[in-house]
Amino acid sequence: MMTKITRDTSRRIFRNTQSRYQKGYSAVSKILHWLVAVLIFGLFALGFWMVELDYYSSWYQDAPHLHSSVGILLAVIILFRIFWRLKEGAIVSLSTHSRWESMLSKITHLILWAIFFTFLKLEILLAVVFFFSTFMSN
Repeated sequence: MMTKITRDTSRRIFRNTQSRYQKGYSAVSKILHWLVAVLIFGLFALGFWMVELDYYSSWYQDAPHLHSSVGILLAVIILFRIFWRLKEGAIVSLSTHSRWESMLSKITHLILWAIFFTFLKLEILLAVVFFFSTFMSN
């Protein structure tokens, strides 16, 4: 049996809802959120694991390339996520949340974004330094 995709179904998949009866993020927003979370935790785990590798490990050369590739993918997804958030807008806090909970939530998100952009800048700087150091040594 085929399900007919209605205009309302399409709206729930691609649009954040802000009606009086229904508030929530779209399926795209949720997928982007959890994809970013999984990639960030994966990059941290990979980074901690890479520190323990010795010079003779077969992953000694491959793991940093994997880490960089996943990091670039994460940066692209986050840039798309920012675009998506600007396009769709933010969901208004629930009326059951107190003022301090809403404020703490906003501050926490700002701190997380600041941490991400700091890491992104550091990684770009490290990549540039590594590129020029290998280029100049040859």
